[in-house]
Amino acid sequence: MTRVADACYNRRYPPDPLWMLQGVVTKPRLASQRRFEQVLCIQKAIRIHSMKSEHEIEIRVQYHEVDGQSRVHNAQYLNYFERGRVEMLRASGLSYLEFEQSGILLVVRSMEVQFLMPALFDDLLVLNTRIEYCHGARIEHHYRLVRKHADGIAEDLIVTARSQIASIDRTGKVQRLPPILQLNIRPTRNL
Repeated sequence: MTRVADACYNRRYPPDPLWMLQGVVTKPRLASQRRFEQVLCIQKAIRIHSMKSEHEIEIRVQYHEVDGQSRVHNAQYLNYFERGRVEMLRASGLSYLEFEQSGILLVVRSMEVQFLMPALFDDLLVLNTRIEYCHGARIEHHYRLVRKHADGIAEDLIVTARSQIASIDRTGKVQRLPPILQLNIRPTRNL
């Protein structure tokens, strides 16, 4: 727990991730203004210190991921991107399983992929996953998959991609992202 959250800690509302996902933080039903300010303080600490906006993972191309030409099958890249998103959550101390158990589902709304070079069996790839937009009920990720050369400096750009993820409940109704995911990252406007 962070220092800000420690200062705001209240024994009645323990810092349990499932408790935060279920909306107690976002819509507190508190009698006093002081308690409401404590909850907002905890919410701010969670938002600032929890979610990462960029993450990298290494992926070794496995034999079952390639086609007859020893190249990664184009559908396999979608699995890599999913792995990148899940690992970004995990690196932030969050669990996608906990989101699902609390009734929040993060589903792919759209995916755009540009194939630039083939990845081959046994290549060691580095996937960079970055959040470009995160507000309301939508997250937009950008992906960059590269093959590093032996010198560690040069790299081949294999694939770039972009996805939009929507937050829904179990009935399929769109709902706002939980506070722990609200990064309020929006594109800057040129004036």
